[in-house]
Parts: sequence; structure tokens; C-alpha cells
Amino acid sequence: MLDWKIKNQNTKTNSISCIFPKNSNAEIIKDTIKNCVDDIISIKVTDIYTGHQISEGNVSFTFEIVAFDKSTFKSVKDVLEGFGGIIR
Repeated sequence: MLDWKIKNQNTKTNSISCIFPKNSNAEIIKDTIKNCVDDIISIKVTDIYTGHQISEGNVSFTFEIVAFDKSTFKSVKDVLEGFGGIIR
């Protein structure tokens, strides 16, 4: 059924960047989002950034999400903020 939906319905893609404490694990966050938010076709970590725009002791993770409905991206942001992340 999922394969049919992917082939026959429009999908939306969005990247969301979020700041976390440096000891956070992007893969655990990604897997939790995938398991908690309905309608996600795929999610991957596309960037891990610790440059001058990110305060010391923190890291920015960028997640690329593919979903059928753009409201899914709001749900993802809610989960990230629930983890204590700060959306960039």
C-alpha cells in the first residue's frame, strides 16, 4: 500500500534544523521521530554542524523529512522541541 501511495500521490520534502546539547545522538532522535510521527515516508540526518553560529556545547542537526502531508512537519518540530531542541 505504501509503495502505491508513493507512486500515485504527491509527497512533500522539508529540512528542519534544530540545536541540541553536543552529547545528543542524531540517530536516536531520527529513529524516535520516525516511530512517533505518522505519515513520514522517510527521514534522514543531512547535516551535523558545530560552527561559529552554534554556541559552545551545542550542535545543530538537520533532518530531511519526506511525507504526504505538510502538517507532518509541524508534528516533527513538536517532537524536536519536546526533546529540548531549539528550531533554527
